[in-house]
Amino acid sequence: MRSLFFILLSVFILYGCKKDSSTPGTTINTITLPVLSTTAVGSLTTTSFISGGNISSDGGGTITARGVCWNTNPNPIVSGSHTSDGNGSGIFTSTVTGLNSSTVYYVRAYATNSAGTAYGNEIALTTATPDVYVTGYEVSGSNQVAKFWKNGVINSLTVNKSEGHSIFVSGNDVYVAGYEMIGSVQTGRIWKNGTGTSLTTGSGNNAWSVFASSTDVYVAGTGLEFPANNNARLWKNNVATNLTTGSSSAEAYSVYVSGSDVYVAGYERIGGIDVARLWKNGTGTSLTTGINYAIAWAVYVSGTDVYVTGTESIGVNSVGKIWKNGVETIIGSGTGTIVPYSIFVSGSDIYVAGYETLAGKAMATVWKNGVATRLGTGAASSFAYSVYVAGTDVYVAGSEAGAKYWKNGIVNSLSAVSSAAVSIFVK
Repeated sequence: MRSLFFILLSVFILYGCKKDSSTPGTTINTITLPVLSTTAVGSLTTTSFISGGNISSDGGGTITARGVCWNTNPNPIVSGSHTSDGNGSGIFTSTVTGLNSSTVYYVRAYATNSAGTAYGNEIALTTATPDVYVTGYEVSGSNQVAKFWKNGVINSLTVNKSEGHSIFVSGNDVYVAGYEMIGSVQTGRIWKNGTGTSLTTGSGNNAWSVFASSTDVYVAGTGLEFPANNNARLWKNNVATNLTTGSSSAEAYSVYVSGSDVYVAGYERIGGIDVARLWKNGTGTSLTTGINYAIAWAVYVSGTDVYVTGTESIGVNSVGKIWKNGVETIIGSGTGTIVPYSIFVSGSDIYVAGYETLAGKAMATVWKNGVATRLGTGAASSFAYSVYVAGTDVYVAGSEAGAKYWKNGIVNSLSAVSSAAVSIFVK
């Protein structure tokens, strides 16, 4: 009797379990985390690299997000810095930018489905150390002589009286624009990898800015058309185009190339007053009204926005200004002497380098979105002539008792003799 009872109980349990466990013709799927690996790092630069991943299994669920995440600490996760590179399984590529140079980062791929986020293997990398190029001059005897420095190592461009005004690096080529006294003639010059070429033949000429775009090299500067008047001039591959007629004084101080458009900043004397001017493909536009003397020192293009920085004399002061697409913003309070020589735009941040007079001395200063950072010590007058941003690092070239550049506010001396650093390029 007891045996029959246990037999019936077993049948009941088996029947009940079978009935509750499934419906005939259906299958229960369990979604698990994806399985993936991290792609080896390639195209490593000072501020970027390329990686990615390979999702070999989606875990039975749809991959809704994928990419790579990175951090300066191990085991980066997706809630921190990461890319978003579509969805689905398989191989994907990720490009990471905006990094600090000479820095160790950890990177790993990630993939997300309804079960959660899984990570690939971790890879450690070190971003490259950038090359810092600076041009300017050193005083030798009674003359200023053009020089350029690469990572602090000095290179001579000539032995004649001269100055380096602008430096640009394209590929392996280093271009410097400036002037050189050829005999008794001040000649606009461009040096490519240390070899100089004259842009002008008459006296009083100057090359202020150089920009290389693809195989074309543009130089902005000055040509002396008449004994008393400078002419704003642009050279493309050493062929000159006049931006002004030469009937009144004008100079071109900065050139920037964006796609097929060539922008030049400078000034032109109109009605007896120096007017800040911007030329686009040879057509000039006034940035100031001509009531006060003004100069546009530098131009920078970011996307569709054109930025110019310069000065306008109001009363006894030179007021620093930024024009974005022609709309003016005053740098600082507008009550002191501010001269901004250079502008650089990185993302939504606008950097300007120049000087402000404080307590009777010029103080090298860099402004980020209008907020000033003093670079000089105040022991002597100091000047900031050029700013360059690489990733999150801000480089400024200038002088304080000799040629210097500042990286994130930390000073690096380039010369122990009388000298100045006028332009900087980081690559």
